[in-house]
Parts: sequence; structure tokens; C-alpha cells
Amino acid sequence: TPFRLALDYKWNKDERAKQTLKKMSLLSTEWKNKEKFGPVYAHDGTVISSDEVSAIYGGNIGYFDVVEPETAKEIFDLKLKKLYDPSKQSWANEMSYYSDSWAWFGIALHTDALDNIAKDL
Repeated sequence: TPFRLALDYKWNKDERAKQTLKKMSLLSTEWKNKEKFGPVYAHDGTVISSDEVSAIYGGNIGYFDVVEPETAKEIFDLKLKKLYDPSKQSWANEMSYYSDSWAWFGIALHTDALDNIAKDL
């Protein structure tokens, strides 16, 4: 959800997307307190699983891109950027299809590499 809302905000500047993202402050709290995100949370915000999954960073970086750009840069540098090895033009380590995809989506969103090909339709 943060990814899709951030994409909508970046492409369309819809303030409703930004306002909805601002309500997801648990992400900011988690980062400030732990510098990581759990992949599964209970409804009360309790972390159910403490495994670090790259998909979570790709999916959540949109929140930070829109609401806290400086933190987005920090998360990108610490958690996403290191996943890619430019010398191999591939991921530094093998990931699951899901993690691979969401890491790519997050990197593309953060680096403004997702063009809105429907904007002029």
C-alpha cells in the first residue's frame, strides 16, 4: 500500500495519497527505534516475525519518499542499494522472486525510474 500511494502521489500529486501515507507513522517509529522493519505485524503494531526481508524495504520506501525524504535516502543507502551489484548487473545475492520484485519496485520508485506512460492518455 505505501508503494502504490507513493507512486500515485509522485505521478499525480494527489494530496489524498500523501495524507493517507502520513497516517502510516508506525513505519517512521519502527525505523527510528530499530532501523529495520518486521515483515509481519499484528493489528496493534506488535512485530510477529523479526526476519528482515528486502521486499519490506521496497514496499515501504514510498512512505518515506513522500513523508520523510531524508529518511528515504538513509533506508535506500542502508537496505536497498546494497542489494544490487553493478559489476554483475544483478543482485548481489539470490533472493526469492517476491523479494526480488519488491526490491526492484522500491529502488525504481526511489530513483524516479518509473515513468507514467499513461499520463498523456
